[in-house]
Amino acid sequence: MEVLRPAEFWDIAVLLEFVGEYYAYDGIAFDAGRVRVGLEQLIADETLGRVWLIQQGGQGVGHAVLTYGFDLEFGGRVATLTEVYIGEAHRGRGLGKAVFRELEHFALEQGVFALELQVESDNLEAGGSTSA
Repeated sequence: MEVLRPAEFWDIAVLLEFVGEYYAYDGIAFDAGRVRVGLEQLIADETLGRVWLIQQGGQGVGHAVLTYGFDLEFGGRVATLTEVYIGEAHRGRGLGKAVFRELEHFALEQGVFALELQVESDNLEAGGSTSA
């Protein structure tokens, strides 16, 4: 069952809601105008990365953002998952595992040699660590 749907321009309003929730959760300052510009660029230019709505039962419950880079160490194209957010009411049901499986599959299809996940150091559930 696919849980990711590529975002379209008409999804920007709901994406801004999810990004705002995510930033509040992580204590990140949220500038809706700046985020909107970034979302518009990613949706318009797939060479920069991708944005998805995370869905459960046909309902949007979060979002994911992947951006591309290049690294000689890995022999080419790499990607960073800069944002993966699932609304609180939908956590703890295996949805996150399904999301990461789909994201990994997508990255492999795109010829990505390394996939990095950005996680706040205090987010232990997502794999963060409080040690330096």
